[in-house]
Amino acid sequence: MGVATSLPAPADCCQVQQDSASSTALAVEICDAGPIPAAHPVPGQQEPAQAGLEDEGRGTNALPVTEMESMELAEPEAGHAKSKPMPIGISKSQRVTHGRYSEVDMEIVRGISLRKSLANLGRVWRYSPQTWSMEDRMSLYQLSKEVPEFQMFISHTWRTPGRWKVLSLSFQCGWHHVLLCWCGAVFLCFGLCLADVLPMPFKYKARILGFTGLCPMGFWVLLGAFLTTVLSLASVPLLPDRCQRSDISFVDVTSIHQVDHMLMERGVYGIAGFLSISSELRILWSSPYLSRLWCVFELAAYKKVNPEGKITFRPLFVERVVSVMMASTYVFAMAFLIARDILGPGAILLGFGFAMWVCPYSLGIYLLRMNFREKHQLVSQLASFDLDQVDCAEKFDRDFIHAAIEKWYGSKSAFTQFVRQDLRQELEKTALATRIPRRYLMLMLTPVLSLSSEFFLANWKGGAPFECLFSFAVGIFIAFDIFYLMACYLLMAYLCDVLAPKRFGCLDHLQTLFVIVLVGLMSYGLQWSAQAYQASLAGAFIFLALSMVFAALMWWLEGKKCSQSIKEAHESPEMKELPSSGVPSQIVEAIEGGEKTAPGPASADKGQMAALGPAETEATHAESQSVPAAISTLGSSDRLTQRRYSEVDVEIVRGISLRKSLANLGRVWRYSPKTWSLEDRMSLYQLSAKVPKFQMFISHTWWTPGRWKVLSLSFQCGWHHVLLCWCGTVILCWCLYLADFLPMPFKYKARIMDFTELCPMGFWVLAAGFLSTVLSLSSVPLLPDRCQRSDISFVDVTSIHQVDHMLMERGVYGIAGFLSISSELRILWSSPYLSRLWCVFELAAYKKVNPEGKITLRPLFVERVVSVMMVSTYVFAMLFLIARDVIGPGAILLGFSFAMWVVPYSLGIYLLRMNFREKHQLISQLASFDLDQVDCAESFDRTFIHSAIEKWYGSKGAFTQFVRNDLRLELEKTALATRIPRRYLMLMLTPILSLSSEFFVANWKGGAPFECLFSFAVGIFVAFDIFYLMACYLLMAYLCDVLAPRRFGCLDHLQTLFVIVLVVGLMSYGVQWSAQAYQASLAGAFVFLAISVVFAVLMWWLEGRSRCGQTCHGSSKDARDTEFPQNTGTP
Repeated sequence: MGVATSLPAPADCCQVQQDSASSTALAVEICDAGPIPAAHPVPGQQEPAQAGLEDEGRGTNALPVTEMESMELAEPEAGHAKSKPMPIGISKSQRVTHGRYSEVDMEIVRGISLRKSLANLGRVWRYSPQTWSMEDRMSLYQLSKEVPEFQMFISHTWRTPGRWKVLSLSFQCGWHHVLLCWCGAVFLCFGLCLADVLPMPFKYKARILGFTGLCPMGFWVLLGAFLTTVLSLASVPLLPDRCQRSDISFVDVTSIHQVDHMLMERGVYGIAGFLSISSELRILWSSPYLSRLWCVFELAAYKKVNPEGKITFRPLFVERVVSVMMASTYVFAMAFLIARDILGPGAILLGFGFAMWVCPYSLGIYLLRMNFREKHQLVSQLASFDLDQVDCAEKFDRDFIHAAIEKWYGSKSAFTQFVRQDLRQELEKTALATRIPRRYLMLMLTPVLSLSSEFFLANWKGGAPFECLFSFAVGIFIAFDIFYLMACYLLMAYLCDVLAPKRFGCLDHLQTLFVIVLVGLMSYGLQWSAQAYQASLAGAFIFLALSMVFAALMWWLEGKKCSQSIKEAHESPEMKELPSSGVPSQIVEAIEGGEKTAPGPASADKGQMAALGPAETEATHAESQSVPAAISTLGSSDRLTQRRYSEVDVEIVRGISLRKSLANLGRVWRYSPKTWSLEDRMSLYQLSAKVPKFQMFISHTWWTPGRWKVLSLSFQCGWHHVLLCWCGTVILCWCLYLADFLPMPFKYKARIMDFTELCPMGFWVLAAGFLSTVLSLSSVPLLPDRCQRSDISFVDVTSIHQVDHMLMERGVYGIAGFLSISSELRILWSSPYLSRLWCVFELAAYKKVNPEGKITLRPLFVERVVSVMMVSTYVFAMLFLIARDVIGPGAILLGFSFAMWVVPYSLGIYLLRMNFREKHQLISQLASFDLDQVDCAESFDRTFIHSAIEKWYGSKGAFTQFVRNDLRLELEKTALATRIPRRYLMLMLTPILSLSSEFFVANWKGGAPFECLFSFAVGIFVAFDIFYLMACYLLMAYLCDVLAPRRFGCLDHLQTLFVIVLVVGLMSYGVQWSAQAYQASLAGAFVFLAISVVFAVLMWWLEGRSRCGQTCHGSSKDARDTEFPQNTGTP
């Protein structure tokens, strides 16, 4: 796991380095978290050697944890009694020397309410303390308070994104609160609709028993239920203590001091003592958990120092899937209501309903199956567990943990056997037996129950007799919504679990498709229930009986087959690839844990090769035969001793088209090779081909989630393709409109000059524009080579062999040679980048071995913000069209429009400001960079990299000064000068242009004269959509950049609110001004165009002026994705 500490740490583990001014040597591995910031002194304490706050993005990482169902694992240790509290601090050396691993240091026993730790949208969990200011890190300790014991010890790995932990803990702490609030919201909306307070704009033709009538129908229950679910989940930290049982917990970043060096050491090495006074060890499990030595230590310690305690596994994927299913079902329900009102009952509605049913469940099924595969990997990890193969950055930490385990279990091998057998069998029987907890099944039913409530309310308002309402309640509410749908969810989870292992290679998705089709057919249950309750009350009860039988059958299958499915998955070919000796750890991935690591010089000897399994040995031997002997001698030791760091090993220069690397939804980037089967890892090398040189060398850290890299590279490679496809789609829809091929169900009252008519209006341009954007972005890997310039790139996982030991070593230690034949070094920057020693090495090497090359910095947050803004604006535009048709023009529509405008831009502004804060942190990282504080998991790698840097720059100190001065200034002037690239600004305009196109075609179809259409085009298309809106985007980016630093503590969000009010206010009033201008006259349209052009020019000038030398809060303006020449030499 990762123990929370802000000490200088290596790439894979947060560890505390020895302080030269003090005899206290801290060496804490915060396994799993990202790098940890340097320790900072408290007043009166000598400042440690490392000055940079972000050296090792670690932010006091704590121990990792997981769940599925609570399970008690109590194995009393013979003669063991609970540790006695110690009143004074115990140093790590005292604990090792006297074997006092589990004694409690009562002076620093501090806990925090688990609910309260989720405050501020879970900031404690989402951000590593390395990104926090000194004041904020000091305040972390103040969030906790002194306690005598813990109800829970939260164990987790910081290798998992914090947002999933926040989501998971919010559901765990507040599921009953969400359910209660949902019930209250439904009853409230019911009452308001019955009292005619809320309008009901839709119409519904009721047919129940003998009752047929046109009933008024609303959407307030559905909308209120969705908003209540979101708000109640977000308000979990605000729940009073009396509403919950005590949940005082050990949370690493708050319970361990993040600044004081001595308190941090006492906290980190006193973990076992904290475990001994914890009633429950809650593990927020994710796949990297058992690869972190501190996580293993927590599990080992708790089993011995607290044998009466309870271990609860909480896999993080469960809540993730539940939230996706709930959100997508709410979207389906709202879309179904709208489609029913527009299309009316019939075959088209039936097909649309089926499609809308399939879409959310397809996404849920895919995610569920992929995540259940992780669950099976846990069983495999336990079965092949080997303590000696679990890495730790610091030798002292490894010795400390191994010594404690040997004391508790007798020997390391005894503990290994315990994990492989006792613990694995215990988990298979209990913690892994339930697929989706019942409490979450209840939550997953709420969207459909909300939709059914709308129909029930419509029948009630339409005057349906009691017998009809009772039949509806029995046939829909109870039979279909509860029993039938719950049975479908259980079947879906069962099939996703059983079919989780990969069986058919590239056709593996057929298993997902099978589950989707089968569960999709269950949507016919809705038709059966409708026929039953509409026919008679007896029919409703018959369907209820059948649904109960179906549900009982699925519950029986759930209980009977769980253990069998786990066993079958464990015996599947995919799992058999993992031998019990822990071979995957022997086959060292070229890139793991965020670092390009490879075995040391002696790692390829015959003894180690013999440790490989038969399949691996055969594959390795076959690969080795193809390598010329003269070249294969250029290994890591040869490069180090002969100082031939940048020599090109031409036999293994292999590249891949950057676009092609995004195939299969970017699988190459999304998953670490360690999660792949042997066959798949072998195939990675075959994706690349021999090349004479590279157009690009892609430098990145694996500590950043791969999905953001896929998104970023898709935009970088395909933005012009997306723009071209969007233009073609819009033109095609226009033609189909004018040919009367597409229906236009909405109505629009035109008012342009003297033209006032009721015009037909559609939504196809908007819908097709969105789909075109998504599909064209997904199809970037399919673009033919002739449509793009050459993009042959070095991509680590495909250009370095992932199985052959010798080829891997040659590839990893030949990185400088690859850089020397690369035209461009493209850095996919994220905040942990400069904390990874191999990333620093790539930057250092490229500046020397390829002085004519160019470096391109591409912060990953830019494309993330652009995509969020585009999607949310498309959603806003579609809702605006629907609301305009349902509500009609007026004050209500104006208020609704403003509210819907605020939502997407509030989200975009918040994300943009938070991500620009990361950009400023890059400058801070550069200004305080210290090569000695950048850690590496392997001592040989550190020696190799430092030796190369000393050769190229004269000394490590010279390189440190070069980064702090020359490189920082160069980046401030060039690579960090642009906030949002212009090409992305064009893409961000497409949703609003699509919306405007709907109004333009409506006017055209309604018979508006040319002068009116021209006035609309000038006032809306050119003036507002292009110039005015682009100026607003530039202003938004400028303000988010300038106001990115945190200034007002807990009131910091006031800065975000200021930007939202200003930008959204300008946009909203801009729409009104443009409408008044073009509706009045053509001259008015041109006047507004002139004003918009001036506004845009002013913002471009401000953008250019601000990046020419202004600084923001002590650091220069930064941003993204610009290039600078390599012209700087050794300082």
